[in-house]
Amino acid sequence: MTDRVLVVDDEAEFRSLVCEALRLEGYATSEAADGAEAIRLFREALPAAVLLDLEMPRQPGLPTLGQMRALAPAVPVIILSGRGDIAKAVAAVKGGAFDYIEKPPDFERISLTLRQALEKRKLEEEVRRVSAALETSLEARFGTSPAIRAVIGRMRQVAPTDLAVIVQGETGTGKTHVARAIHELSRRAAGPFVRVDVSVIPPSLVESELFGARKGAFTGSDRDRAGHVAAANGGTCFLDDIENIPLGIQAKLLDVLETKRICPVGGGEPVTLDFRLIAATNRDLRACVAARMFREDLLYRLGEFVIDVPPLRERPEDVLFFMDLFLEEACGEMGQHIEGYSAAAAELLVSHPWPGNVRELKNVVRRAVLMAPGELIETAQIDLLARGAVSGSEECAAGSLKDAVRELEKRMIGKALESTAGNKTRAAELLRLSYPTLLSKVREHGLEP
Repeated sequence: MTDRVLVVDDEAEFRSLVCEALRLEGYATSEAADGAEAIRLFREALPAAVLLDLEMPRQPGLPTLGQMRALAPAVPVIILSGRGDIAKAVAAVKGGAFDYIEKPPDFERISLTLRQALEKRKLEEEVRRVSAALETSLEARFGTSPAIRAVIGRMRQVAPTDLAVIVQGETGTGKTHVARAIHELSRRAAGPFVRVDVSVIPPSLVESELFGARKGAFTGSDRDRAGHVAAANGGTCFLDDIENIPLGIQAKLLDVLETKRICPVGGGEPVTLDFRLIAATNRDLRACVAARMFREDLLYRLGEFVIDVPPLRERPEDVLFFMDLFLEEACGEMGQHIEGYSAAAAELLVSHPWPGNVRELKNVVRRAVLMAPGELIETAQIDLLARGAVSGSEECAAGSLKDAVRELEKRMIGKALESTAGNKTRAAELLRLSYPTLLSKVREHGLEP
């Protein structure tokens, strides 16, 4: 489609010359002799760009520019000014004009400026289109509630920067997905996204896992290892469960963040890296600082930007959104054809407090799809692991079951410690528990030697 340029000038011969030159360049043109006529034409058919004279008898250029900006701020306006009107032309540019050209104009200058203005407008329109598509894409992943839209807004706000980010929220709220989306929206999107779950790394190995180690640095170190932070060079390093990093290693992490240099365990030359760090936690790090489990200076360094992901129970609109999303996904995966939920089933799901958040909801829907015999999911197929408070005989039965499970857990941990001669790291691996969780359970059951 040919771009149309509106030429506004009170001199008929000048307008004719400019329009003829523009038509030779391939533009369509329309003409106006003053600001009032220009606004009428502007309203009737929005032009791609405007060439606007400053000095005209009926309505001069500056108020006309103001009206055009109010009607359609995306349309670029190029000011045509006489030699004595340079101050007004500069004021017009400050008021939103794209540029100004002195009269009598150099037609090559008009052509170049017009081309630049139209290219800028098309680029801005493309950015707006991509931005709108991105907004829709993020909502399709995270939900549509006002609370989650606020989270998406903060993600988009911080993504173009290199600020360190803390993503905090309850288990199952999607903190890893938030971190990955920030990476995908950033200038580092083409680089690696390296996720490190600190809770599953034994404390004695955290330093070497993060920063690498030289061959022979410790027992079992039979080769040089780069470490996860080095693997994120040029991209993003995401540390999940950041509160589990041992205090002694936190000081080194702080230094790495400040200098962007790492020194592997076992020595050697420091390596300079270019990475962005995002951390996640389901704990209150300020409480961890108060309990002397987390360094205050590291908290301030990591928390250059903080994103709180609200729990699912605070955004019921997203429960409905994820119910439909997970139903479609599960049906596709399992080859099922289910239309939706009965009214009673939908009410049960929306009213549930979802202590496990989005992760719990996904698992519940998947189980329901697997068990549903018909085209609707009924309450009978909804298997909630935690249905809230119980009462009477149910409470007694639940208490007995809880005691039995507790005793079984104690015996299993005791047996694992016995079979590993008290080696807690190996016992944690046998039980498929994180090392901090095992320590907590050992203390809870009184199994310390």
